[in-house]
Amino acid sequence: MAVVTLTTDFGRQDHYLALVKGAILCKNERLNLVDITHEINNYDIVHAALLFRNAWRSFPKGTIHVVSVNDFSEGKARFVAIRHDGHYFIGPDNGLFSLVFEGKPQDIYQLDYTDHPAFPLKDVYATAVGHIANEYPFNEIGTPVEEMVKRITFQPVTGHSHIRGSVIHIDKYDNVIVNITRIYSKG
Repeated sequence: MAVVTLTTDFGRQDHYLALVKGAILCKNERLNLVDITHEINNYDIVHAALLFRNAWRSFPKGTIHVVSVNDFSEGKARFVAIRHDGHYFIGPDNGLFSLVFEGKPQDIYQLDYTDHPAFPLKDVYATAVGHIANEYPFNEIGTPVEEMVKRITFQPVTGHSHIRGSVIHIDKYDNVIVNITRIYSKG
């Protein structure tokens, strides 16, 4: 049974999450859908990248990860499917994945979709998940992509005798997460 994770800014108060889950299950009803979170701040790809980056490696190889945050940031969206480190990733090409991965992922494909006026996300995500879960050849999921949109993360500022970082997230337990990710030493 394939595992599909969902990370979105949909929240749970509306029907959008149910539409996506239902459409995915229509492609393969044996899927195990796992919610990472649906409480990402609206359109906040930095928040999404932080939470998702810290979660995805906990899932088994072969897991399909759907990340849907700020899908239409540039008007008409471009969606991608990525194969990287034994996992599959599906989401908008809006810079979010550049904040998740260090370096370029192995295989990137642009997904074809029809822009329905109501809610096209359910179709684009369900079709891509179904393709992967039903074990169709990954290289037939779309058109190969050489480069994705890149975003720059907040980096700490370092000097000879100082490091200046920023708080990037405070979790519900009041743990503070900063953008200093390694130990700096004089030398």
